[in-house]
Amino acid sequence: MLQEIKEVSPTTRRITINIPADAIKAEFNSSYDKLRAVARIPGFRQGKAPQAILEKRFGKDIEAEVMQKIIPEFYSKAITEADIEPVGYPSIEGDVALKADQPLSLTFTVEVKPALGELKYEGIVLEKKKLSVEDEEIERALKTLQDSKVLYSVTGEAIKEGDLAVIDGDAFIAGEKKEELSYGEYPFVQGSETIPEEFSAAILGKKKGDEFEVKLNFEGDHPNKTIAGKEILFKVKIKETKKRNVPPLDDEFAKEFDSDNMEELRKKVRDNISERRESEIKIK
Repeated sequence: MLQEIKEVSPTTRRITINIPADAIKAEFNSSYDKLRAVARIPGFRQGKAPQAILEKRFGKDIEAEVMQKIIPEFYSKAITEADIEPVGYPSIEGDVALKADQPLSLTFTVEVKPALGELKYEGIVLEKKKLSVEDEEIERALKTLQDSKVLYSVTGEAIKEGDLAVIDGDAFIAGEKKEELSYGEYPFVQGSETIPEEFSAAILGKKKGDEFEVKLNFEGDHPNKTIAGKEILFKVKIKETKKRNVPPLDDEFAKEFDSDNMEELRKKVRDNISERRESEIKIK
């Protein structure tokens, strides 16, 4: 919730917000409940791992997850309450120390739209924008629809771009195994933007049963303090590989989107893009 707002300049505001302890604790509990349902902890049935064990192994990751969710949520509420319109990302002042049982106070500096005086529009002639939809835009939209229908099937072939591998990985820092960074039966999609490039390069071309090692180096300002500024050695084993099957853009594909053929589907896509453009122009 908004605690204070100060005008630094006509286009800059300093905002202080408070996040209540009960809201933070509720978010921590929610994250741990979701983790408990899927975590595999030796000695405990799935879904029955004690909170203390989860906190020891995954505490830093959960803290980062809660921080990424709750801070933008309360910042957005404060912006609405302050009735300002930011024109860029905010800058947080000082360090952020998030504790499950303590309230959190944060101060942001943000650029905002300047206040405008009375404007006169008499005599201004507006020219309606001409709408056009390029063929490339339609093909990109069809590619998005095509990706939404991708299926994976078990294969013994080498992993290619876009394929899926189910992997086990043990993480080591300075020769010491880190359980909180290790994982089992993790579904890895080759080429995913969320995975470091070194990892993707190492797994490309591997098959079921293959084992390999890869070293990853993390920046010192990484939000997860466990890995910030560290080199981590991952020892990986591929348990299963699945081939990415992309459906062809044919009439059968079109029928899945209530169209008799691809010509009709392309027309629908063109019309949807045109309608969206028309709505954007009206809003502006």
